[in-house]
Amino acid sequence: TGFIYLILSRISFINYYALKIIPTTAALFYLILLDFPVSLSRAFCFISILTVASLFFRKTHPTDVILYSAFFIFIFDKENYLGLSFSLSFSAVMGIFYFKNALDEIIFYKNSNFFTDNLTISLSATIGTFPVLMYYFHSFSFGSILVNSILVPFTSFILPVLYVALLVEGMGIPILNEVLWSYSDLFLRVQAYLSDSL
Repeated sequence: TGFIYLILSRISFINYYALKIIPTTAALFYLILLDFPVSLSRAFCFISILTVASLFFRKTHPTDVILYSAFFIFIFDKENYLGLSFSLSFSAVMGIFYFKNALDEIIFYKNSNFFTDNLTISLSATIGTFPVLMYYFHSFSFGSILVNSILVPFTSFILPVLYVALLVEGMGIPILNEVLWSYSDLFLRVQAYLSDSL
């Protein structure tokens, strides 16, 4: 959604409403394509609530976004409501919403950059998911803080490259297509290696 928003924001004739609606609509198709996994449904609910609020120039509170999203999943996906995936997804986001700003201030005195932001996001998500992991698995991996700090930003970098590669393949541009898939393959191999070794 962010990738599409970034592209559309560079196009002068795209108005404010289209800039909000088109990426959210694309996210809906992505959600349908992947058959409604809970974590993605949660993310889509977040995006949709924020989009609707911005269309009417309303502000939203993180707690409202979490509660509305949980309610929508309860209504439309009762089977997965309060399951492991639901609990981990929501607890990670709650950790980010409620702990990140405090961690930024305590650890880095609000001197944020790409590295510190990723570290405090990973740490706050870890704090959020800690009780869930202890409840379900009776154990916790402290290395996950470092792993998330590396892999999450790297994945965020890989996804747009993959989307562009798919788009170019659909357009039928052989040379550019080959280059993009070569880079995509390299990035995915690096990610697989890091996931395994870390």
